[in-house]
This record gives sequence, structure tokens and C-alpha cells, in this order.
Amino acid sequence: MKNKRPLRHKAAHQRGEVHRLAVFHKFEKAFNPRPSAWGRGYGGSWQQLRAAHLERYPFCSTCADEGRQRAAKVVDHIRSVREHPELRLNPDNLQALCWPCHNRKTNQYDRGFGMRPRRKPGPLPLA
Repeated sequence: MKNKRPLRHKAAHQRGEVHRLAVFHKFEKAFNPRPSAWGRGYGGSWQQLRAAHLERYPFCSTCADEGRQRAAKVVDHIRSVREHPELRLNPDNLQALCWPCHNRKTNQYDRGFGMRPRRKPGPLPLA
């Protein structure tokens, strides 16, 4: 007499998981064509510059302008790398921001997922 219950041993679950991951990775590029951070130019030289900038400017510049003191976690490009790739590693083009300020700035510029970014209003001096 055959047992009619489904297989519940570990190997059966692993086969399903391995298959699901293989299918996901096969089609991942079609759904997410964005290169990795390293592939976008945020390699070792950027990591060193980022660490030095956060050490020198440990607080969010936007919050400081508003009279608050919040630790900075992100180093942001004032002029976008997409529009000015030559300024990618220029220390004068960087500002330290906290996550909420960085997300607010990015959402205003990118306008959410799947939409074309808009140009930032007005020229920004690189004093």
C-alpha cells in the first residue's frame, strides 16, 4: 500500500528552493538591469573618500541648516553623477546627510520609481 501523503523531508524542500533561486537569478537582469554599486563606480576609491568625508563631517548638513543635530550616514553628491560624472570623486561636490534627508532629496530628484529624473533647479555653486 502506497503512502499518499506528500514528501516532507528536507531534500524535497531544498530542491524546490534551489529551483526557485535558479529561475530568479536567470531572469534577474531582465527585471533589474541596474549594475551593482561597484559596477556603477562606487568601488574602493569611493569607499575611502566616503569614510574620510563622514569622519570630517559627522553631522547632516541639511539638519544643521534647520537647527537640528543628527548623525550623517550617507555621503551625497550635490551635483548628480549622472549629469556630472567628472565630479564623482570631487570632495567639493559631496555633502553628508542623514537617511531621511537623503531620501527626501532623492525622491524630489528622481520622482519615484520608473520615472525620468528631473534636473535640479538652478545652478549650484561649488564654493
